[in-house]
Amino acid sequence: MEDKIIINAEGLILGRLSSYVAKQLLLGKKVTIYNAEEIVISGNKNDIIEREKQKMQRGSNINKGPYYQRRPSAYVKKTIKRMLPKNTRGREALKNLKVYSKTKELQPNVDLKKINVEKLPNVKFITLKELSKHLGITQ
Repeated sequence: MEDKIIINAEGLILGRLSSYVAKQLLLGKKVTIYNAEEIVISGNKNDIIEREKQKMQRGSNINKGPYYQRRPSAYVKKTIKRMLPKNTRGREALKNLKVYSKTKELQPNVDLKKINVEKLPNVKFITLKELSKHLGITQ
């Protein structure tokens, strides 16, 4: 019997969610994340946008890379990938992860389960949807 975890990521902090999901993937569970565009990154909005734009401009060659993720679902998957071990075990664990940007991609008969990842307290933040708009993806 395989354990499946379905996470509604609305309002969750990116780093805390990513570390939780990485641990669950290494335990052999299948994880599905919905509402990836509503995940938040805590910090000053302008500083986060500026840091991501500088990272994209730093030595990027159109043909050779490095390629930086702009879509919220790909951004979350890349964050989780970096928290997994860089070996066969990490690659196998990543195959059990699915990330969707919106809830409408959810099958109607699936109930969202609550997890114990802390929600964002009253601090400055930016959602991945806003960040992706500033990086060049319009939705």
